[in-house]
Amino acid sequence: MTTNNNNDAELSMLPDDTILRFKYHRTEYEGVEYRARVRDGRIEFQGETWSPSGAAREVDNLIRGGDATTWNGWEKWEWNRGNGTWEPISSLTADD
Repeated sequence: MTTNNNNDAELSMLPDDTILRFKYHRTEYEGVEYRARVRDGRIEFQGETWSPSGAAREVDNLIRGGDATTWNGWEKWEWNRGNGTWEPISSLTADD
């Protein structure tokens, strides 16, 4: 696979239907978690496909409503390397 700087291309390194999670690690929402799937190099959440940041904003809006904030979805969405370790999707590289 050719490596480039397009983040959607990096996400497409994961097979369709790979489970991703968005989990609050701090704040009063600590432990709240949502799951989504990779679909065609994007994130499928609640029947729609999103960029990582768009999907993160959608999750936060579901939980916090009018208090929702903008998130860097590349840091908030995580994938499981298969050994129980969840890492941000920003960690995807051509070596994975």
